Amino acid sequence: SVSYPHYTTFLSIGTASKFACFNILNFVVNSFAWKEYFDALHGSLLTAILTGQENDVREDAMRRLKACSLEDDFRDWAENYGCCAIPFQHFDMTYNVMKRQRETIDHGLPEAAPVSEFYTWCKKVYNNISSALGEQDNFFQKSCAARFQKTFDDNPFILQFKAQETNREFRDCLTLLAKRLVTELSDVKRELLLKRY
Repeated sequence: SVSYPHYTTFLSIGTASKFACFNILNFVVNSFAWKEYFDALHGSLLTAILTGQENDVREDAMRRLKACSLEDDFRDWAENYGCCAIPFQHFDMTYNVMKRQRETIDHGLPEAAPVSEFYTWCKKVYNNISSALGEQDNFFQKSCAARFQKTFDDNPFILQFKAQETNREFRDCLTLLAKRLVTELSDVKRELLLKRY
């Protein structure tokens, strides 16, 4: 489903009571409560895949799912860095870092891009955020041991995302997701325009 008028777009999957929300910065929110996130994710995936299966099949599937999950990586990351991928405790700094992604300053992002380049531009946003956090580290270096950039760069989602650069299947999947989101947003805009008149 799509929320309007703020253009917050997410793809709903499943029943009305459960959904998967996609936004290129969702990993930041999910990092706060990574344990609950993975519990819900694993449970939802198992329910979707194994409806009607025997319990022994379910237990084996959960073991296999956890073996390829980022849950252990998030546990280690949280132990080393806390649970903030972006330093929200420094509200003004975080606001300025994120605002720069939307403004027309030299951030290297096009005003519009083909959906087929979704991965490329997501990665560019992540690199821009990382660079901006690195600048903050340099600024705060004199007063504290800031590690904003390393905390962001070492987040398991960011590491896994960047590791997929040559994985064509992953990039194709993101392109399909982006196309779906663009279609949903277009449908909502069209509906709202038609309802006005």
